[in-house]
Amino acid sequence: VGIKPKVITFPSYCLAAAAKNSGITDNETFAIVDIGSYLASVSVSNRGVPCFSRKFESQLISFIESAADKMDISFDDAEKALFTFEAMSSVNTNSDSDNNEEILELVRDYAENLSTDILVSLASYESKHPDERIDHVFITGRGASVVALSEKLRETTALPVESLKCSP
Repeated sequence: VGIKPKVITFPSYCLAAAAKNSGITDNETFAIVDIGSYLASVSVSNRGVPCFSRKFESQLISFIESAADKMDISFDDAEKALFTFEAMSSVNTNSDSDNNEEILELVRDYAENLSTDILVSLASYESKHPDERIDHVFITGRGASVVALSEKLRETTALPVESLKCSP
């Protein structure tokens, strides 16, 4: 029909095969957290079979817009700064160190709020499956690049958390 797509999205439970290629054994239960611009989803797979899914707002765009306003830079520059620790520490915010601390606090707050939603999803799964424990968490999507997020998830869940690498 002449359409040339630039982005193709699909539910996070479709990524179960990619997670299995990341060293997950057949007996493990794992979660895939897909963080998009507007929505995030958690999908839990048990023995390679997707068995739980939940969606909620990611508020990623609002987070980037707030950071751009605080740093007095463009949306694109704020996105680059927030998604790489090195860029975050070297961005020219045209302000003093108090503003830099506000930006770091904004990042921490976003990671805290999102990790709370993720933890609620994981707890919901485990409450319905008391004999099963989630062994591993994979994060993917646009928001997975927020450095503080994987650190906060590790701290909140006490589980191994890593970015899901998908081979073409």
